[in-house]
Amino acid sequence: MNQIERMVNLTELIKNIGPIQGERCLQKFVYLVQNCCESIGYKFTWNFFGPVSYELEQDITEAEVIGLVNVARDNNIPTFNYGSNRVNLSKFWQNKISNNKLSDNVLAHLPKLKKILASNLSNPIIMETIASILFLREKEPSSQQIDDITERSNGRINEDEISTANDLLNQLL
Repeated sequence: MNQIERMVNLTELIKNIGPIQGERCLQKFVYLVQNCCESIGYKFTWNFFGPVSYELEQDITEAEVIGLVNVARDNNIPTFNYGSNRVNLSKFWQNKISNNKLSDNVLAHLPKLKKILASNLSNPIIMETIASILFLREKEPSSQQIDDITERSNGRINEDEISTANDLLNQLL
């Protein structure tokens, strides 16, 4: 999948899910979409805050510059929203958006994801924890996940947050 297709998928995802506060939450939401539905073109690797896609990081910046995504910053925390205002001026992007849509599978799963994650969609710790648990289940299946996540997060994530994240993840899968 090329960058234009990824950015259009990202834009459509934000359009369908609504505003997402914080890049960490957006990163983790995209990771969950790709694991609960199907890939929208991003590769994820592990970093200090759990799974991250450096392609997604770059696409967010470029989508903002182009106008596909609006980013409002409050206290240095960005809120990502659909950027329809400037895109409407560009026939190139209108054509790309009309010819590239999220798959029916992703669109069918978004309401469930949104409902389950609704109150936590802008909670970076819970979103990070859910994505981290899922990442570790895939990469290193073991019963030591709580210790692994607590250790990998240098204590930022506690057992209550892991329990909440596990409950939400069980609802998603």
